[in-house]
Amino acid sequence: MKNKFYWVIAFVLCINNANAQTLKTYSGKFQGGQATYTYRDNPNGGRIFEGKFTYISGSGNLQITGSYKNDKKDGLWTYKDGTDLLKIHYKEGVRNGSYIYQGENLNLSLFFKENKIIGKVTAKGNIGILMISNGTGVDAIGTLSGQFNENGYADGEWILDTTPYDRINIYRAIYSDGYLTKSSIEDVTTGDISSGVRLAQLPYLIVHDLKLFEKIDRGMDPFPYYDIDKKGTPPNESGTLQTEAKEVLQIAEQMPSFPGGMGECMKWLAENVNYPSDAKEKGVEGRVILQFVVNKDGSISDIEIIRSGTPELDKEAIRTVEAMPKWVPGKQDGQAVNVKFTLPITFKLQ
Repeated sequence: MKNKFYWVIAFVLCINNANAQTLKTYSGKFQGGQATYTYRDNPNGGRIFEGKFTYISGSGNLQITGSYKNDKKDGLWTYKDGTDLLKIHYKEGVRNGSYIYQGENLNLSLFFKENKIIGKVTAKGNIGILMISNGTGVDAIGTLSGQFNENGYADGEWILDTTPYDRINIYRAIYSDGYLTKSSIEDVTTGDISSGVRLAQLPYLIVHDLKLFEKIDRGMDPFPYYDIDKKGTPPNESGTLQTEAKEVLQIAEQMPSFPGGMGECMKWLAENVNYPSDAKEKGVEGRVILQFVVNKDGSISDIEIIRSGTPELDKEAIRTVEAMPKWVPGKQDGQAVNVKFTLPITFKLQ
């Protein structure tokens, strides 16, 4: 039995030595630069990369280090291009672990789990995201924080603060499993708040822009670019998906208008707003900003308070808007459309 045990050990050692002997080293030209790596011959032809890999471009600016496991990227890979540094963890060719980018104009940190972005995301600088505000794309420069759930969808509150970069807006969007449930844009110079902001393909743009650093794509499964948000409204308590939200434009070629124009609108408000008695007795003044949808037929729906006064003032502002006559609907390409409209109502004692 003892001899048999020694024979097994010797056999295993022979196998390990044979495997080690099959590894070869290449050092020379590689994709416009120079690379050094270890490999073993593929019985079917070609090479199977195994072990450490280093690369330097012809200009010397781009340097890449990492390792392979059975021809797949595995472990930490580092991409350095001048002052830009990207670190990605892989597992058998799939992004799996931290993803950190540090550059002159951007710092970014996120986390992958089997090629899906999950968990917290933080970024600072020229983030390169689009946030949709009143139908207009916005270049995002600022500090960003948010999170993804286990399924790779935006979840919870996302905040883009542009004020550290001498800008005036703070953008907020609240998601539930990828469904946008609430959004706002705050102007810090006035305190005014409006709604209608949406994160647009957040990880898609970030990862797509930085993909240029992944010049050595051998042994790397492609990143499945996917939407981080979902269309429609969140499922109800029974678990069924609610009806797809009607299409509502933030801005239209011809915006909706009160019959006769804004002058008539102000006149109508002055004649129909009932100053709440409690607020009047206490000398309470203020301004309530509402947002609502002017539908294709001119009716008003989906009234929201986006800047509150007091509960009494808010209640009266909503009642007043609900009592308005039908508006002239907005138009796009000559057709009536549903459009969001923001209206301030000022309560001021004479």
